[in-house]
Amino acid sequence: LYTDFLFALEQQTTGFDRVGVLLGGFDSALIVSGLKKLGREIKGYTFRYNYEKYNQTYIDEVIQGFRIDHEWIHITDEDIIDGLKSYSRYHDQPTSQPHYLVSTLKAARAIAADGIDLCLTGDGCDGVFFGYPTVYRKFRLLGTLNKAPGIIYSGLGLLLKSLTLEKLLGHPYRMARHITQALSRRPEILNFLTAAVIDSTTFRGLWDTGYSMASLDRTIHEYWMNCGEPDHIHAAYLGKNMVGLNKAKLSSCFNETGITLKTPYLHPVISQYARKLSSEHWISSKERKAVSGKYLLTRMAIEKSMLTEEIVYQPKMSPVCSPVDHWLKTSLRQEILQFVVSRDGTINKPFLRSLLREKTAEILYKKYVTIDDYTSHVLGMLASYLSYKGA
Repeated sequence: LYTDFLFALEQQTTGFDRVGVLLGGFDSALIVSGLKKLGREIKGYTFRYNYEKYNQTYIDEVIQGFRIDHEWIHITDEDIIDGLKSYSRYHDQPTSQPHYLVSTLKAARAIAADGIDLCLTGDGCDGVFFGYPTVYRKFRLLGTLNKAPGIIYSGLGLLLKSLTLEKLLGHPYRMARHITQALSRRPEILNFLTAAVIDSTTFRGLWDTGYSMASLDRTIHEYWMNCGEPDHIHAAYLGKNMVGLNKAKLSSCFNETGITLKTPYLHPVISQYARKLSSEHWISSKERKAVSGKYLLTRMAIEKSMLTEEIVYQPKMSPVCSPVDHWLKTSLRQEILQFVVSRDGTINKPFLRSLLREKTAEILYKKYVTIDDYTSHVLGMLASYLSYKGA
């Protein structure tokens, strides 16, 4: 793995004396270490917010330990609302996490202004090396729930279609509904852990109508077949990758700024290597009881003296973590409401306003269940989708 990793980095950076790195957690710090071994000149770029809890913890250790140039990319609420309003101009698909693409585009502009033509990112590492802890938890949860009598979930499914409770509980309630709906699907659909951001019930709340999930199921089944009918846990991670933002982010940054963004984790040598690994190579016996992890990568980083243990074992922070939830419910509330309503006059305004209310259930969900400090998925998908309407 070490040899292949350095090969991927060398091949991707040949001909570039100075390379940018979107620097965040362990994945990108490992890239910095590998580039240093190859003798590349590096400048790192990291998102920074006025709320310290959202800022990456060990950036200074990486900067000082490898003696690299670095720039903080300050992200504000104005960046987010301006990015949403002009979203369709730069990005080619709507997403539930548009702020992540908006923030990355701001970083890409700073990189281009520095005269750097190539930037590496840690994108794809979690998908290739099974690093999403919440995916593994959901996989284990669904495996347990699927053993219960189906009649229980039929009754629970009816309860979870309540729009009143959805307004009250928000994102956690929708997630519970998605899991319940998944249990009634065919095995390969279940294993993909499909969780539509705006499902038929939420659709009915927003527009007083509904839509069928059948076409989505057909798409997933065909994808599963084309992937060689993978085993259950591989299917779970393929499902996560299927809705990832990596390719959309990379293409939009190139189209706008001309800089090339690459990731060694999606290099054919690395991705093909990872696909051949059995589970004991990517999850330790200790971790097996809790969450999945990049077990082989962390071993490589320690045994090859690439990173210190505090950087390798730092608490994982999702790249979409930001104060966006807070901004949407406070400083950006009126602007986002006006933007959505002006783009679609048929939308249900009371339901829309319910998406922006502070909910105790969402606070607890972010604190105890997920690593994302973000629950405004419906609003993000809605705003990014409507940006194309009339554009």
